[in-house]
Amino acid sequence: MGDALRDAMEMPQGTGTEMDVEQELKPLVAALADRLRHARGKHDWPQVQHARYYALTVLGDEVGELRQAITHEEGRDREMDEALDCIAVLARFWLGDHLPEGEK
Repeated sequence: MGDALRDAMEMPQGTGTEMDVEQELKPLVAALADRLRHARGKHDWPQVQHARYYALTVLGDEVGELRQAITHEEGRDREMDEALDCIAVLARFWLGDHLPEGEK
């Protein structure tokens, strides 16, 4: 587990104010940035018209790994690691990693 993810897991819960939410998200965003750099370097996504279905399949795989970590009680570190993978897949989709260059 990376330092950014560890920091995100140790962040205290806020009171719900806008500033608290921004503070709570900082370690998560740092961990997500690390995970995105790793994922983009390791896993290319096809950039074709129907690549969103590929992204959906990848998300399903990651959700399955999160489900397994939870149901097999593999521990909080593993659960948070898999949750971050799910978020990273969604972020890549949101950022348009599946789209051809001209459509981003």
